[in-house]
Amino acid sequence: MGSYRLPQRSKIFAMDDFPRGGGGIMGQRRKVSPAMSLFRKDTKYVSDFTQFMNGYLQQHPDVAQGQVEGRALLWDKQVDRDFQRDAQASRVKQKPYVYQAE
Repeated sequence: MGSYRLPQRSKIFAMDDFPRGGGGIMGQRRKVSPAMSLFRKDTKYVSDFTQFMNGYLQQHPDVAQGQVEGRALLWDKQVDRDFQRDAQASRVKQKPYVYQAE
């Protein structure tokens, strides 16, 4: 019986030809210019909406106080830690499969 030889790896699919951790095509890193950076903040640009809101808040200073009151009404609540602890302790553990008959 003859011996079987594995075919040689094709140069196209040889893993040694692929770059390791270089990123980009053939391991070349793409340089991003500062003008194209996604995280650079352009402080000179102010949108139309921001200009409108800044002007509106300067003309109507009572609106800022109304915002503070609205936040207090909806979000700034006193938390009762004892009630939370009791509620957590009284929870009943859910079964793994709730639809199974007992």
